[in-house]
Amino acid sequence: MAQGVEFICSFCERYVAAWDDGNPYYIDLVRMVLKGLPRSRCKVYVYHPHEPRFPVEGNDVPHLCMDCGHEFNVDSELNRTTCTKCRSSEIVDCFQLNGRTCHWCQKGVFKSAGFMIS
Repeated sequence: MAQGVEFICSFCERYVAAWDDGNPYYIDLVRMVLKGLPRSRCKVYVYHPHEPRFPVEGNDVPHLCMDCGHEFNVDSELNRTTCTKCRSSEIVDCFQLNGRTCHWCQKGVFKSAGFMIS
């Protein structure tokens, strides 16, 4: 069972949602070989409650840059520690936003606004 959480800024009401299991994936090797695509373009996401056809190989975890506000995924197979847009090291797993200062307004903090279950 996957658990999601919705965060909302206490001042500007900016909304961010995240799931505890991120975006698990496996690589479609057949498509990669036949179409000559790079490995990163052949990810097949396996969202709960669906069972994967192949073993899960990695997980793309949604992150938020606290400097520029860019939302992006960090692949569990890579050791990314900086934002893909501005290269700041101030990145946070979206599931861990509770209590963090909002990037957009710099006045409020993110608070849990509810949970989701899948």
